Amino acid sequence: RHDVRPRHFPMDVKWENGVVTNVPIACTLTAEAVVDRLAEWSAAFSTLVEKVDFDGNRATLTLHRGSEALLTIADLAQREKACCPFFQFSIELEGIDMFLHVEVPHEADQILTELLSLLPPNLRPH
Repeated sequence: RHDVRPRHFPMDVKWENGVVTNVPIACTLTAEAVVDRLAEWSAAFSTLVEKVDFDGNRATLTLHRGSEALLTIADLAQREKACCPFFQFSIELEGIDMFLHVEVPHEADQILTELLSLLPPNLRPH
């Protein structure tokens, strides 16, 4: 039996004028599902990413050209957002170039760093 409680990190929901301005830094995946998801990110990073620009709580990943990369990354980002709503993902198409933008609250910088540690060594931020 797996623990299905969300993993919580310190951060409260903040409201401003009736709108949520901060989302709890938490993941709703089980421990087993986290292992599988990290393996998916690792596989995607190793085959679909050409370059990474990283700045603390933001990263821009330049994707290999082609619909496979776009569809795979879009699906993975959508599923990640469903379990970890503090992640912000956007995909940018500029001419023939494709980018995945990832941003987290400053309180989750370390989580983004850990995710990017799954990149192949030559692409990891320093």
